[in-house]
Amino acid sequence: MEFEYDLGLNVLQRMLSKGLLSLLCDELECMSYNVNLDLVLRFFDKYPNLKKVSIWSNTEKTTYSQRNLNKLTNLIEEKRIIFYHVPENINSIHAKIYVFKKDSHIKFLAIGSPNLSDHSNQNFESIIYIQDETDSKSIWNEIPKIFRDLNIFPNNSPPIQLHSSGFDENEMNLKFLEGLWEHQKAALNWLATKRFSIVNIPPGTGKTEIAFRYLQYLFEEDQELTSIVLVPTLTLIDQWKERLERVSISNSEMGTTLGELSAYFADPGHHVLVTLYSRFFDKYRDYQKKAKILKPNVLLILDECHNTYGHLNDLLNFRELIESFGGKVYCIGLSATIDSFREQEVTDFIDLMGGKENRFEISLQSFYTHWNNLNSTSVLKPIRYRPTKYFLSDKEMDEYREYSKKIAIEMSKKTIAGKNDGSAAVNRARWLRGLQGGIASLENYIIAHMDSFSDRSTIIFVQTNEIAERLQRFIIRQPGWSPEASIYIYDSTKDKDYLSYALNQFRKNLGFCLISEKMLSEGFDLPKVDQIILYGSDRSPRDWIQKVGRAMRFDKRDPNSIADIIDIVFCDNNGKTLSMEIERYECLTAIGQTG
Repeated sequence: MEFEYDLGLNVLQRMLSKGLLSLLCDELECMSYNVNLDLVLRFFDKYPNLKKVSIWSNTEKTTYSQRNLNKLTNLIEEKRIIFYHVPENINSIHAKIYVFKKDSHIKFLAIGSPNLSDHSNQNFESIIYIQDETDSKSIWNEIPKIFRDLNIFPNNSPPIQLHSSGFDENEMNLKFLEGLWEHQKAALNWLATKRFSIVNIPPGTGKTEIAFRYLQYLFEEDQELTSIVLVPTLTLIDQWKERLERVSISNSEMGTTLGELSAYFADPGHHVLVTLYSRFFDKYRDYQKKAKILKPNVLLILDECHNTYGHLNDLLNFRELIESFGGKVYCIGLSATIDSFREQEVTDFIDLMGGKENRFEISLQSFYTHWNNLNSTSVLKPIRYRPTKYFLSDKEMDEYREYSKKIAIEMSKKTIAGKNDGSAAVNRARWLRGLQGGIASLENYIIAHMDSFSDRSTIIFVQTNEIAERLQRFIIRQPGWSPEASIYIYDSTKDKDYLSYALNQFRKNLGFCLISEKMLSEGFDLPKVDQIILYGSDRSPRDWIQKVGRAMRFDKRDPNSIADIIDIVFCDNNGKTLSMEIERYECLTAIGQTG
């Protein structure tokens, strides 16, 4: 049996191009667990040679957009779309098989993991192509026999319970989608029927704009609606208020007391309160006392929503009390990554927001391979990835294994003695980045590439202020460091005047290097960052996504610019990337240029 093999992202699209574009097949038969009919409809628009699509699937797993119902109905009536479906409670069809025909002859059969859904192009999938027509017929013709043997008789009429995939009569009005990138439009159309949601997309791709349009959409739908925007920094308060002012939406800042909000409480409808998470969790009970009288509907916008961790019970209490007064609560969480070393926090937050189906997620890898190419100009810069590997010694590997054992023990406690607090994983990460050999590898890279600091803006992310101060002393002593350049440490313990001065220097200087022992990725308006050096995690295994995002934003003034990502990657004593490092290493390798 002859076959070819393909794996990676966009496997489904490559298969369709092979069959419907290169080979000009006129018929597609498929068996798939999830089927999106909007995608099938696009086949007929994109491939004029296509005459018929036959679909074997579960009734409940067939979705479509209400706006396309008439077009789909016409194709079904013309028998250009034909169904063979069974309810999921009778049989779940998990096989994914695709047969491409031309003039009634099979050109090839494909078996693999992708469903007939756009999401499959964004996931890592695999597929096998069988070229021989006889072999293909033998496989495909077995399916009806298997169904008969199991006393399963697929229904040929259109599925009765087609479930909308998020677009229905309440679909987002087109005026709220004007001027947006394609992924933002997709997110907003998905949001149109959601009360609770998480928008989890890469940094620099416009999460705030999605929430802002969602706010405007709900304000038009609900005259009684008020909104509270929660942010982690004072800078983000100013940014939100400025944006609201530009479109004349009434807004106020909730400070440490509610005494200055008399105008808001006189008429909260279509008025936005912007405040810090810390202030809200301190004062939300006072807000509820007034809400008991006003009975408003409330939209909560959680900007950088991972800041809610540790306060999920407060959020739940707030929601339940508003609803007990007869109000309706909407809630949208925004973040580039909701990950945490304390895995239970993530699980609890997703559950609070209504489960996994209420999470709109685009990974960094799928954004670069799919969404970034759908617009006239790129959303994110190209990445040049420069990993620098540090091999642990035999003694260090023994210590690493001991830390890993503690993590395994802690993980097992989730089902024995309560929740896993993630402390073992945090301790391992801190120990690893504190190794002197790893720091020396970082310093060696800096020495070898000192010229790259002379005319570029750089952020070095480290784990502790101690490492930051060591690097600062090390860099300024190097003969290649320009005395006209600047280097600062972002230290969260310093006063605001110091931080403001450091950030202003960053904005106006080339050859500026800022060393951060904290995230420095939420609410800091740094217009141009050329390179990022990764050395350490602050709050989660995936906070590196937030960090690299500082350099990835597309620069219209310099459209050919590239984001340099320098990464100190830890490996075992045989040179194999450590398991805790491999996701970051493989993702950045996949989406980045090397060299």
